[in-house]
Amino acid sequence: MSASDDRGRLIASHQAASDAFDRALMTLSAGSLGLSIAFVKDIARNPVSVWTLELSWILMGLSLLAIVTSFVASVEVHKRLIDGLDSGRRYDDEPRWVRHGVTWLNALAGLLFVAGAGFLITFAILNV
Repeated sequence: MSASDDRGRLIASHQAASDAFDRALMTLSAGSLGLSIAFVKDIARNPVSVWTLELSWILMGLSLLAIVTSFVASVEVHKRLIDGLDSGRRYDDEPRWVRHGVTWLNALAGLLFVAGAGFLITFAILNV
């Protein structure tokens, strides 16, 4: 087994994990939004501390926006990196946003989701 075989497997594994993260985050954010609407409609008919629910919705929406933006950024980064390879440009010469932007967007999406989930849980606790 060569180092290039190991490298190829690691790249494929990284891509699969990244794809799974993106799908899970989108599913969880969208599902949480839908679940919270049903919760208010069916269980918390006279809710208190509505600001926690509203903030949760905002954070979940921003999480979805960040993950969708990361998809668009990923496509653009790949185009730029391919063009760079074709023109002999080194990866280290790429701007920081090219090298790390998608990772930052994914981390931001995850943090926004966790914060949104926290406010959603707070709202549920206050209204059950």
